[in-house]
Amino acid sequence: MLRLNDDEHPNEYVVFITAVKDEQEQLAKDYLNRIAAMAFPIMKSNGFGVTSLDEVTYNSQFWGRNWNKGECVELVLRDSRGNWLPFEFVMDVFLHELCHIWRGPHDKTFFNHLARLRQDLTELYAKSYKGPGKYMTWDSFPLADVVAGLRTVAHRGVTLAPSAPTGNLCGGSLRRKRNERRATGSRVGKKKNTKAGQKLGFDLDERKNLLHSTSKPQAKSNRGREARLVAAVKRSGPDTQDPAELPPATKQKTLNNFIVID
Repeated sequence: MLRLNDDEHPNEYVVFITAVKDEQEQLAKDYLNRIAAMAFPIMKSNGFGVTSLDEVTYNSQFWGRNWNKGECVELVLRDSRGNWLPFEFVMDVFLHELCHIWRGPHDKTFFNHLARLRQDLTELYAKSYKGPGKYMTWDSFPLADVVAGLRTVAHRGVTLAPSAPTGNLCGGSLRRKRNERRATGSRVGKKKNTKAGQKLGFDLDERKNLLHSTSKPQAKSNRGREARLVAAVKRSGPDTQDPAELPPATKQKTLNNFIVID
């Protein structure tokens, strides 16, 4: 994982860069660095910012997607056989996801803006631009011939092969709910154990039993309201009889003399 204060960081508008953790993690991270470096002038001129640029494993749904307008951009770098996708293809996917920072739906406005970004990228290609600082050349980039010339090369005893991608380009502009709780192992969705269609607190005998229960009443439940009423009656004077021990008519009259504020 890279950070802004890292001397090797390729793009100040991308905070974190993370690759899939496997035997080729370093190659994938270097690939993401080159993508971020190439996009630096475009992100600067358009005011784009990405919190986390992450590699994701191959799937049949998308080659890239954008979460929360740049909070996280995910890119697929390898196909189902582990072969590397062409640089220009991945770069085009990244531009597509950057465009989602500015515009969510795939409408005419979105594609007009994407066309301008692609034109900017074409001009960078024409100038042989590859990135700032150490990323100006691909001399130290092991995947250079694979992702640029679509040739199979050997690197440290491993064969690196190119891929010809097909399928859906984008997984969409998505939003995550913050502090989202999982249903498994949580109290979300649990219901009180009552009969179907029965209002809580409807049974007076059950309410009386709950009133004298040692468990702590809920603040907004009927049992809680009655507990506060009993406490108010007791505070009204030492000689006041417990409303629970009064006849029903007398009890109702006594409780009606108090106002409960929830």
